Amino acid sequence: MRILHVIDTLGLGGAQTILKAVFDQQSEQDNIFIFALRQRDITIEINHPNITIYESTAKWSLAPIIALKNFVKEHNIDILHCHLFKSSVIGYLTKKLFCPQVKLIFHEHGQIVGSDTNSKTLDFVYDNFNRFASSSVDLFIAVSNAMKNLLVEKGKVRESKILTLYNFVDLDKFKNTFTQKEIDEYKKELNLNNNDFIVGFAGRIIPRKGWRTYIETAKILCSQYDDIRFLIAGDGADREEMLALIKQYNLSEKVHYLGYVKQMPKYYLSLNCFVMPSHFEGLPMSQLEVMALGVPLITTTGPGMDEIPQDNIDALFVKMKNPTDVAAKIIMLKEQTSLAQQLGQNAQSKVQKHSVKNYIEKLNKTYQVFRV
Repeated sequence: MRILHVIDTLGLGGAQTILKAVFDQQSEQDNIFIFALRQRDITIEINHPNITIYESTAKWSLAPIIALKNFVKEHNIDILHCHLFKSSVIGYLTKKLFCPQVKLIFHEHGQIVGSDTNSKTLDFVYDNFNRFASSSVDLFIAVSNAMKNLLVEKGKVRESKILTLYNFVDLDKFKNTFTQKEIDEYKKELNLNNNDFIVGFAGRIIPRKGWRTYIETAKILCSQYDDIRFLIAGDGADREEMLALIKQYNLSEKVHYLGYVKQMPKYYLSLNCFVMPSHFEGLPMSQLEVMALGVPLITTTGPGMDEIPQDNIDALFVKMKNPTDVAAKIIMLKEQTSLAQQLGQNAQSKVQKHSVKNYIEKLNKTYQVFRV
């Protein structure tokens, strides 16, 4: 079978990270393809020959439909596997207008909870598009059971049409290959002391990622402890607002904003604990990454957040938008080193079954359902 993955762009993002790993791991497979609907300034590198990027930068243009139709026919594509909203719209129209024989898969990465911009209009359009298109979609893949339930509730998709396929972690990439000396040198580059207790955050700087809760937590703890430091990796629309709040709270010496971090394993390994204060996620890959490295995890229990980690076993759960609760759990890990160590060890054991290899095996088995 010949599978074409359709995605809006090959910029930075969770869906793109998934595709990169899947294609990097199958670099010699000539029956899988990626078609990106527009170009971005930053494009991830994928080690596979079958990558096509449509020559446009327009976010909502329908022009790629003809190019996609031609690609499907030229390469005898059997399955259109669509990631993210625009790709689903383009994939649906391509099937309905030109290629009724192809099987159509919509991959739900988390937008069913709500848009990143909190746009009620976009949420309404998205939910109703899923309802409208579902009769023509052969399979929905949800990254968590929470997303599956929301597809049923909000998208009115039949449960029998939805498969839950959890995201994965690249266990070869997210393992400790650094010496303690290298980690210490990295901390020194960030103006951190080896005796500092270092808390970390990573993600897009947008409201639903809970960055404000993280800064409020830093405000609480930095007024009480001289040896706690907070790191922030990532970028996003709220960056300037976040930096202004750090300055307003006089936290500039204790909260270090790093922007985009290329070497994430080293970043994670510099931490004493990782905080994920998100309001919701599809199934957060950063959760799995820190667990794979044995870094103690503090996470909220929003949709998609509590299906792999377990409270007091391999993570500590906190109430959403509650910096006091987050602060208390950070101090718990700071004072109870044996607890932190046990959580990290249990987490490393837990994520072994969520490897890229296992994910690809499950995905390819899913495609076989459509084999005639």
